[in-house]
Amino acid sequence: MSGSPKQLDFLTRRSRLVRARPMAEITIQIGLVERLRWLAHPDVCWLAIPNGELRDARTGSKLKAMGVQPGAGDMLLIRHGRALFLELKRLKGRQSAGQAAFADLARRAGADYELADSLEGATALLLERGILKPAMGL
Repeated sequence: MSGSPKQLDFLTRRSRLVRARPMAEITIQIGLVERLRWLAHPDVCWLAIPNGELRDARTGSKLKAMGVQPGAGDMLLIRHGRALFLELKRLKGRQSAGQAAFADLARRAGADYELADSLEGATALLLERGILKPAMGL
């Protein structure tokens, strides 16, 4: 467990090693949206694709009839005519079969599809692709 910080247990007064919890997908996405609001180039069109929340059967049926695609990426970002679907995962998270099928479809249609498993990884990806402006401290 090298690299983990030591912490004093309040009740036992013993020192113990503590493992940091991996960031949840929603936390990664909210952090990324905040960065997009501040640092996205003005000609970037971006939006979240809210496919993953629990819904009742009636709402699910309506959304399916409206064209919701299972496995669609969490975010869609467009700049200079290039579309990027970005799927966010927890650290070591796995892509579902539906997500893999959507990734294949998006690529065959000419869009890009990427996975990121951390806020830092997603930020680096968007900086590399010119979607975010460089900022000090990132």
